[in-house]
Amino acid sequence: MVSIAGKTGCSTHTLSEWVKKAKVATGKRAAVRSEIAHRLKALERENRGTLTQVLRKASAYFA
Repeated sequence: MVSIAGKTGCSTHTLSEWVKKAKVATGKRAAVRSEIAHRLKALERENRGTLTQVLRKASAYFA
């Protein structure tokens, strides 16, 4: 890893991270792929917004 990093002009840490990401993308390493993680965060944000709207409407209805 150190030898290859020196030849490519990047740090060992950067090369290590690239290898990890490549293994995840090809399914050789268990982890949540970055695009799936981003989509999950977006859906959670959307759910929080929807829950807030529902609670506001319920509060107004029962008030």
